[in-house]
Amino acid sequence: MVLLGGFLINQVALRRAVHKYALAVELFIAAGGSVVYGEEAMKHLGEISVIVYLRLSYKAVKSRLHDVKGRGVVLRDGQTLHDLYVEREGLYEKYADVTIEEDGLNVEETLEKTLQALEMLVK
Repeated sequence: MVLLGGFLINQVALRRAVHKYALAVELFIAAGGSVVYGEEAMKHLGEISVIVYLRLSYKAVKSRLHDVKGRGVVLRDGQTLHDLYVEREGLYEKYADVTIEEDGLNVEETLEKTLQALEMLVK
């Protein structure tokens, strides 16, 4: 079981890439960014899965988010997108078993790096 956590994963493209690589996995969970605030949930996911953090720079996140509210990103009063990024980044790092640097990669390249990292865990 693999949990993919981080910013803005294109789930349709990921499914296509998984089929392309004929990956045999029980389940992929692409959790929303706010799941990382649930300590009990993250501990449970860590017990039953490998948590993969797809790290993306703030600059790249900002360029992908043209309509923050339309994407369902909730900011507290006075909180900026950068504040949210920094806050979540620490939590993602805390719970991640594997971190993939995603800047400059397409979906297939991200998947390939992820698979390589997961293979290293089982060796």
